[in-house]
Amino acid sequence: MKYNSTVALALATSLSACTTSLTTLQTAKTMRPGQVQVTVAASVPISSAAVGETIDAAEAIAGRLADAEQRDQPITEAEARQALETGLAVTLFTPGVSPELAARVGVVDGLDVGLKWAGALLAVDAKYQLLRQPEHGLDLAVMGAYGYHLGYGASVASAIYPVLDFVRLGDYAQHDLSAGFVLSGEWDDVFGAYLAGRYTAGFVSLDADLERVEVATGLGSTDLSSTLHVVGGTVGVMVGYKYVYVVAELSVAGVIYEPEVLGERRDLGGVVVAPALGLLVRFP
Repeated sequence: MKYNSTVALALATSLSACTTSLTTLQTAKTMRPGQVQVTVAASVPISSAAVGETIDAAEAIAGRLADAEQRDQPITEAEARQALETGLAVTLFTPGVSPELAARVGVVDGLDVGLKWAGALLAVDAKYQLLRQPEHGLDLAVMGAYGYHLGYGASVASAIYPVLDFVRLGDYAQHDLSAGFVLSGEWDDVFGAYLAGRYTAGFVSLDADLERVEVATGLGSTDLSSTLHVVGGTVGVMVGYKYVYVVAELSVAGVIYEPEVLGERRDLGGVVVAPALGLLVRFP
């Protein structure tokens, strides 16, 4: 069955399997010692690695694999590489809605820590405030975080892309290390705006095998372990009063991801755009 690219993209947005969370959903202002902040949100990361030509390539190679299975004929190594590459791309980068729940608590003056759940990602972070708005006009903070991925995340990719009927991805593990900054201002307990930048290194451990078809060279499995680099920025606003705010932001990031597929390094990087909307509550 052929899938139209637009239909595939629309179906895929029901759930997410993104490689990491790009959201900030907070200002640079740290919580007072003992003060708690809770945020509930959703983002929609859309990656250039799993739209357009990638979807077309996944459809084309799926047709070739189905034909080879029906005729009981081996496929070439180049076809095996394309199947593994597109299967990985649509699994890790399929656009979708990513729910998030985050909480922060102040530790000492100028330092708070946070915990975030975002789909398959669990992350902990610390934020240290360098500048304060009353003295410097704006707040500035630096952040560091560690994240662990529990799996690929909930995704409908396997129901959309027939190529995944032939590609079996093995055990997946990813550990993220992030560093960044937040520059922001808050006015009259009503409005806030922030600008954030972040770098994330994701250490991906993964292998893949082809099923149901034979490869002429006998090579049907590959180790896809590699390091994922994400560099991005976020602009956001928050509107509310004192303790409750609606937060809206837009993140844009460049992704460098070049796993080795059957002995050849492949470029699965691109650009990710992630709008997000949430509700932020600060407890006095």
